[in-house]
Amino acid sequence: MGRLSVALAVAVALLAVLPGGVLSQSSPYDYISSRSDMTFMKKCIDNLLPKNKQPWTATSNKALTMFLVTDDGFRTTFSGLNIRTTLGTDPERFCTVVTKKMNNTRNAIFKYHVLAANLGARTRAQLPGNCPVGPDGLPGCPYNTQAGGKNLLDVITVAEADDVVGTDKTYLIGGVDANYADYIKFPNGTNDYDRAVKGRILHSINALLVPTRYVPIPRSPSPSPAPKPSPKPAPTPSPASSPGPRVADLSRMKTAIDNVKLTARLSDPALAWTCFFPEDTSISWGLNWPGTARNYAEQGAFVASCIANPAFAPTCNTSVIEYTGVMTNVILQQCTPAALITTSNWVNSTTNYTTVAPFGGLTIFRSSNLANATFWVASKFDPNPQPISGVLAANNVTSTGLIVIRKRDNFVGQSVVQVVTSFTGNYAAAPPPPPPPSPVPPSPAPPPIAYGSITSAINGVAGLQITRQLISIFNLTAKVNALAGTTCYFPSNQAWALFGNNVNDLGAFVNVTANGTAVPLSSRRLLSAMEDGDNLQFCVPSHGFCAMASTVPLRRMLINIPNRFNATQFLDLLAWNVTVEPSGVASMPVFKAQILANTILSGCYNPPTAPGSQNVGNAVRKLVDTDNFAWETALGWSVDVGIVVQKTPYTGTCGNNVTVTGTATSGAAINLPNVDLENLGYCTQCTTYDNDTMLYSGCSFTVYSISTGGASGFDTVNGVQQITTLGYSRGRSPVAYWVPHDIVVGTYDNPTGYVQLIDRIILSPRLPPPPP
Repeated sequence: MGRLSVALAVAVALLAVLPGGVLSQSSPYDYISSRSDMTFMKKCIDNLLPKNKQPWTATSNKALTMFLVTDDGFRTTFSGLNIRTTLGTDPERFCTVVTKKMNNTRNAIFKYHVLAANLGARTRAQLPGNCPVGPDGLPGCPYNTQAGGKNLLDVITVAEADDVVGTDKTYLIGGVDANYADYIKFPNGTNDYDRAVKGRILHSINALLVPTRYVPIPRSPSPSPAPKPSPKPAPTPSPASSPGPRVADLSRMKTAIDNVKLTARLSDPALAWTCFFPEDTSISWGLNWPGTARNYAEQGAFVASCIANPAFAPTCNTSVIEYTGVMTNVILQQCTPAALITTSNWVNSTTNYTTVAPFGGLTIFRSSNLANATFWVASKFDPNPQPISGVLAANNVTSTGLIVIRKRDNFVGQSVVQVVTSFTGNYAAAPPPPPPPSPVPPSPAPPPIAYGSITSAINGVAGLQITRQLISIFNLTAKVNALAGTTCYFPSNQAWALFGNNVNDLGAFVNVTANGTAVPLSSRRLLSAMEDGDNLQFCVPSHGFCAMASTVPLRRMLINIPNRFNATQFLDLLAWNVTVEPSGVASMPVFKAQILANTILSGCYNPPTAPGSQNVGNAVRKLVDTDNFAWETALGWSVDVGIVVQKTPYTGTCGNNVTVTGTATSGAAINLPNVDLENLGYCTQCTTYDNDTMLYSGCSFTVYSISTGGASGFDTVNGVQQITTLGYSRGRSPVAYWVPHDIVVGTYDNPTGYVQLIDRIILSPRLPPPPP
C-alpha cells in the first residue's frame, strides 16, 4: 500500500469516529469493515461460528471490552511467536481455513480478545497494570477473558512500562511473556482506543494476543551453531595515545560473557586456557541474529538491557533464555584447556584440541613457516578448514615496529587470548543430558488409617460430622457400637446439607450449617494443570487418603492436560453443625423423629452374627466386591426393605450434573439424574481434562448406587407431604463416593468392616416395621 492509500485509510478511520470517542457504526464488525488496515480481523470474524460472532456483529447494546488487531499486528505475531503448528503458517490461513480444528482455534482466539462480561466496558484508564505482585511472582494485573471455561479462564495481563511516563504506560501481555501488545494511535496522535460503539469499548492494538495453550512450550534450547561468516579484512583500529601497546577492543565479547554469566568463571586466575575471541570490528558481530531484525552485537546489547532492567522481563525473557543457550555454547567452544597456543608453537596440524565444552573441538592451521604466514583456527566439524573463519588478527604496529594494539599472544594470568577476525563457526550442538540415575525405590507411603470400629470411623472421618451428631441426638450410640463385621453407607455432610434445604425437607427435619473455607472447584483444575512442579506427598488420616500436591503456581492454564489425581481437592475442611427442626428433638413429631433416626441404621448391613439377622455370608464388602442381592439393614426388618448396591458401567466424558444410564450388573435398568461425578471423585479415573469443555475424557469406570426396597417413610402419608423432590432427585438412589471409598475398619490384612460415603440419605422404611 502506497503512502497516499495509507493516508486515505487513516482519514476514513478518523472520519468514522464521532466526538467523545463514540463511533457512528452500528457494531464493532461494521467499524472493522470500514478499516482498510483490519482486513484480517474482518476475515476471521466472517468465519467465526454464529454464536461467537455475536459480540462483534450484534447491533444491540452490550457492555463489553474488546481488542482490535491491525493487519500489521497479525503479521508481527505470526512472524515473532512460535505458533505455526497451532494457528497456521500465516494470518490469511488462520482467518480463512474452515476445518473443525481451525474453527475451534479461531473461535477461542477471538473470545480471548473480549474481556469477561462481568468486567463491563472499560477504557484504557480503567484497565490499570499496577497491581501488587501476586503469589505467582508475576507483575501486572490479570483480567479474565471470555476464552477458556467457567472454572479456568484465559487471562490477559495488563502491565506497566517503567520507561514510559504518563497515561501511556500500560501494555498487554497474552498467554506468554513474549506475546505483548501496545495500544496504538493514529499518525496524527489521536488515540486509536477508547472507542465506543453500542455500549462496547474498542481498543486497537499492534499484536494478536494468543492464549498459553496455543503457544508450544519450548524445550531447553540445544544451542544452535552461529552461522559461518565470509572473510572480510578488519579495519585497522586507531593507535592508542599511550606509549605502551594495548589489546584490541573486546567490549562486545565482554558483554556476551557478562550476559551468559561466565564472568566469574573466566576471571579465575588459575585457568590455563587458550581462547580465540573475535574483536569488536569482527564481521561476526554484524551477522543477523535469527528471528530478529538485530545483529549479534545488537542482540547482546538488547539482552544486557533486559538483564539490567527486571521490569522488561515480560517482554524479553524468551530472548534471554535463547541467547544464554546459544552464546554459552559458542564461547565455550572458542576456548581449549588442552594447550597454551601461541604463534611460536602454532603449527599446521590435524590435532584436535578438546574445547571447554567437551563435545566440541578446535584444530589450528598456518599457511607456512614464514613469519608472515596466515594463522587460523577452525572447528573440528568444519568440512573445509581453510583460512575463512577464525583468522588470527595481526598486531597494529608503527612504522618503526612498535606494537600499539596487541592482538596476538596476549598472556592473561596463566591463559592465552588470541584475537581473531570472526567466530570459528560449525559449532557442535550440545548433546542432550544423560538420563538421571534410577532413583532409589521409595519406601511405600503408609496407607490411610484403619479404624478400630464403625464408631471410630464415624468419629474420625471429617466427611461424617453430621452423621456423628445425629447419632448422638437420637441416642443411637449403643446400636452403632454393636455394629461389627459389616459395611455401612453413611451420608456425607454435603448430602445432609442438600436434604436439609427447606425446599427439600419442608423445614421439618434438619437444619445444616457450616463454617470455614470450602475448597473451590477451580483448585481442582489448578492442581491438575500444574506442570513440572515440586510434588509433596502426605497422608491425611482424618479424611482417609494419601495425597500428592504440587507447589508451583500458574497464571495461565493449558487446554488439554493430563488428569492427575490430587486427593487434596476432596478435603472437607468445614466445621459442620446440625439441629433438628423445628426447634429440637422435643419439638419434632414422634413419627418424623423415628424415620429420621432410622436413616442411620438403614445404611448398614445387618451383621450376620446379630440376633435374628437374615443375612448370611460375608457382609464386609469393598465397593467392587458387592454382589447383586438385597441385604437386610441393621433395622432388622427383612430383606424386602433392604438395600442393594447397583453397579453400572460408565464411559464417555465425565463432569458434574451427569445422567448415568445403563444396565447394572444386577440386570436392573438404571437412570440416575443429577450425578456430580466430578465431586464424587469418579473423574479421577479419567486420563485427560479439557479446559475448553471443562470435562474429563478417556473415562471408563463403574458407578455405584444404592437401591432401597419397600415404601419409604418419607413418602406422602395420608395426603401429607413429608419431603419434596424439587431439589432432591434420586431420593431412593444415593450414589457412593469414589474419593474416598472403602474406609477400613479393623486392619488392612483383616478388615472387620468398611465405611462408604454416599451423596443422599437412605430413606428409611415406613413405621411400624412389617410383621415377622
